[in-house]
Amino acid sequence: MNKKSKLYRKDIREAIATALSKGVSIDAACEFSGVHHSTYYNQQNWLNQKLGNNWQDYLYDHEDYKDENLDENVIEALEFFESIKKALAVCKVELVAKIRNSDAWQSTAWLLERRWPEEFGRQRLEPPEQKFELNMENAHTIVGQILELFSAIPTERLKEIGDRPTAKYKEANE
Repeated sequence: MNKKSKLYRKDIREAIATALSKGVSIDAACEFSGVHHSTYYNQQNWLNQKLGNNWQDYLYDHEDYKDENLDENVIEALEFFESIKKALAVCKVELVAKIRNSDAWQSTAWLLERRWPEEFGRQRLEPPEQKFELNMENAHTIVGQILELFSAIPTERLKEIGDRPTAKYKEANE
């Protein structure tokens, strides 16, 4: 990386952090601060190249890695992403506080469902898988069950039902 990123400027870093702490997306925070979102993502990619995909392990602890001779640009990038992480945490804390301070029970239920989904989340009960195979052996059983159900219906009622042909039956026989 030849030139310093705009992201390192204090005013831009603060603008992005402020926007993120209010809950907007990374793209919107970049736009708000006058930086194209690709600059942000390019910075992440650059850190991936310099430190590997686990560069976030260095956040808050880059002082401990002085033995690795991190150059000034890497340290500035890590400090920038630390400020981003802190801004996102501020947003989380404020939003959870709003939920907790709400008088609506739904807010509490929502927080419980999301914070501890295994315990308070909606349980989706799947119906047990039933394998049904129609063959001659079980066909007799099924027909017997159907006849048993029909035998419980009074004969007069069956005649009424049988005497009322459906519209499709009438059309076909006219």
